[in-house]
Amino acid sequence: MESEKTDNYHWALGKLKELITKQDIFPRVILTDREFALMNAIKDIFPYTTNMLCTWHIIKNVNARCTVHIPKDM
Repeated sequence: MESEKTDNYHWALGKLKELITKQDIFPRVILTDREFALMNAIKDIFPYTTNMLCTWHIIKNVNARCTVHIPKDM
């Protein structure tokens, strides 16, 4: 993506929706990182789709934020 803005995500998700709805395929779940612009666009374009956070991104963020609080010898 050129820029991670809601308008850009709207365009990209709109194109995806055009492709998949021709075959009557609708996603039940979309996994994302915690990108709010993307999450908002998903709500607008796929209102009946569940947006879940990716476990890998959650673990990565927990490790990045918690390592300063855990002693190095643990």
